[in-house]
Formats: sequence, C-alpha cells, structure tokens
Amino acid sequence: MKTSIIYIFLLILLLITSSCSISSYNETADGNTDVQEVPEANNYQGLRFETLNLDKKTSLTKSPRILCLGDSVTFGWNLPYSESYPMILQEKLKEAYPGAIVINSGIGGNTILDARARLQEDALEYAPDLVVLNFGLNDGRITIDDSQSGKEVSELETSVSKADFRNNYEAIIKDIHNSNSEIIIMGINAVINTIEWQETDITGIQIEKYMFFNTILEDLVLLYKIEYIDLWSAFSRPPGPEIYLQQDAIHPNEKGQELISELVKERIIYLSGSF
Repeated sequence: MKTSIIYIFLLILLLITSSCSISSYNETADGNTDVQEVPEANNYQGLRFETLNLDKKTSLTKSPRILCLGDSVTFGWNLPYSESYPMILQEKLKEAYPGAIVINSGIGGNTILDARARLQEDALEYAPDLVVLNFGLNDGRITIDDSQSGKEVSELETSVSKADFRNNYEAIIKDIHNSNSEIIIMGINAVINTIEWQETDITGIQIEKYMFFNTILEDLVLLYKIEYIDLWSAFSRPPGPEIYLQQDAIHPNEKGQELISELVKERIIYLSGSF
C-alpha cells in the first residue's frame, strides 16, 4: 500500500513537471516569454521548436520557399522567434509574395561541418527555391584550450581549418545547385572586442581570422556566380557595429536581425525572376 502511494505521488509530480515545460514552450511560441528568462524554451542546441513543428508537406505547397541555413545568427540567439531574421523576412515579403514561406534552419554552435551533415534533412527536403547560407562565426573562432598552449598568437588555430571550411562550403554549394535551388551567401558579421578575447589577448588575431574566412566566401561566390551579402561591411557602417550587436559583442540584436532581413529581401527581389 505504501509503495502504491509513493508511485502515485511520483506520477503526479511527473505530470505537473511536464505541464510546466509545455506551458513555457507555448508562451515562447506565442512571443510572450522572454527568452532570457526561459533560455531552454527555444531549443538553442537544435532547431527552434517553431521549425520542428512545421509540417514539411504543407510547406511544399507554399511558394516561394526560402530556407535559411545557418548557426546562432540565423537561429536568433537570445531573441524571440519573431525577431530572428528569417521571421522578419517573411513579414517583409508578405505583400510581394503572399504565398512565401521562410524557414529558419539555424542551430546555435553549428559549423559548416554540421551544415553538411544535416543539409538534406534540414534544408533540401523542403525543396527550397532559395537557400540563404550563413556560417563562419563558429568555424573561424579561435579555440582557447590546452592544445593551443605555448603557441604564438598568430599561430592559434580555429575551430575549423581554412581548408575544411572552403571544401565543405563548396560541397554544399554544389549539392544545392544540383537540387536546382538558388543560393545567397552571407559573410560573417562584424564583431567587436569581447571580455574573453581581451583577457586572452587575441582580439586582433580573432578579427583577422574572421575576415580571412570572409575572403574564402568572397572567392567562392565569384567562382560559382552566387549572390553575396557582405555583413561585415554592413555592420561596420557608421555609427558602427555596436548598435547591431548584443552585449556579448558577437551576436546580432534586434536591429542587427532587422538589417540582415532587409539585405536578404533586397537580394530576393533581385533574384525573383530566377524562381
């Protein structure tokens, strides 16, 4: 009897816990919960819940289909779903393209290696008319760990090597082209000094690494005749990147996401005859 009572109590506790978790998610989906207060609610280490809840068959009835494949910038790190650039973009396209759908396929912490691994499931299965690619922020980040001990600042390695970044990006471009989708590539957005970089004295070389990764992208867009958005320059225009970045000095804030959406919209209008 005592065992049965304990079992019933645990079952009730589990149901209450599950109910609270669902409630937190629903509030976030409706845009009424601050992501900073409930950081787990937006599924940062995976696709956003709103993306996971999309029905792919229904999505295929929409046109044009725009798929945004990226990392935390695309995901909209630390921001509500409605303030991620893909969702802002969808609102901007409503008048000109009332049947359009913009799919946020960003995952925080992703590199181009992750993108290649999930390209089919998280992008091509939607049969997109256009894919917007944005990777490099994690790829070009200098890793501060024991493996870098004793190295000169200029010799510090990035999370993904330059060769791997280029080769995997190029492979993704080819796969997307083979699916008959158009491509827009966005470079890494401008960043400013972070406390971590200042403490480890790598600010200058980190920015150099990011800018070099952008030159790799610029070379690829010329080679494959792809539309390119230079986010570094866009964020650097007066009054400077500070107004577009969150407190971490890396991720775009609401203004930064708005700027990105506007730049992508301009390219979509330019490409509109292609899809």
